[in-house]
Amino acid sequence: MKIRPALLIMSLLATGCGGSNDVEQPPVTSTDYTAFTNPELITIQGYAGEVMEPFISRDGRYLFFNNIGTDKDIFYATDNAQDDVFVFADTISAINTPAVEGVPTLDSNNRFYYISTFNYPPHNANIFDTTYVGDFDPNSPAVVNNLAVVPNLAEG
Repeated sequence: MKIRPALLIMSLLATGCGGSNDVEQPPVTSTDYTAFTNPELITIQGYAGEVMEPFISRDGRYLFFNNIGTDKDIFYATDNAQDDVFVFADTISAINTPAVEGVPTLDSNNRFYYISTFNYPPHNANIFDTTYVGDFDPNSPAVVNNLAVVPNLAEG
């Protein structure tokens, strides 16, 4: 019987070339990023909904997150000086729309970044802006000023 090369390769792929079914984890090396190796559960007092895409500010004062659903909004909570406990404060109303907002983050210069699908059809046809930035005011955390599209990054 003559075996065709393509049939042999497919047979080897289908049988796994005789290897073990056990998946071995590679060893941790010095180039692996390990900053998130010890996740900790936090509590948000006063909030009973689902929490998605959480981000804690560098100074630990704020927790930003969005909820689950088709109309995701971005919320914030403040640190109450107890380990792993934040107090729900409010939505960040300046940025929430009838569309999906998510993935909130804050840089060291208090520039607040997030993603929104508001400028995607059907809300706004053929614009496709997605990534936004504004100035976060720690004295008025529910407000983000000077909102703008992130240039050269926002169009899908």
